[in-house]
Amino acid sequence: MTRGELLVTVKRQERAETVVTRWMRQRAAAVLTERMQVCLERVAPFSIQHDGAFQLRRMTTRWGSCTRGGRLIFNPLLVQAPKDCIDYVLIHELCHTRDFGHSSSYYALLGRILPGWKQLRSRLNRVVEMTHHVSPG
Repeated sequence: MTRGELLVTVKRQERAETVVTRWMRQRAAAVLTERMQVCLERVAPFSIQHDGAFQLRRMTTRWGSCTRGGRLIFNPLLVQAPKDCIDYVLIHELCHTRDFGHSSSYYALLGRILPGWKQLRSRLNRVVEMTHHVSPG
């Protein structure tokens, strides 16, 4: 990575996509792990606790998801977003560990933790290109 550009050198052109995909996943894992620690501190006062573990999975319609058991899954393309937008998605999913679904109580919790979440969601969907419009979860 130099001046915002990724230089890829491969012996066979057909390997370039695989190399870039692998690099993006490694970068996503590192950045999301770092941001997860920040977000865990931010949600802790709201009785949300999580071990911070997550999986990466390319999803065409979501930035992240949370299972009923509290397993977090994030789209590796999220790493292309600004940090405040990444934090929004992580906090969105962490809130599901306390209030599963998208009820009014869920949005009230999200709003207490992250009052500007609607603006962050809009910004995220404007600045990161996807093949489809995606939602946080």
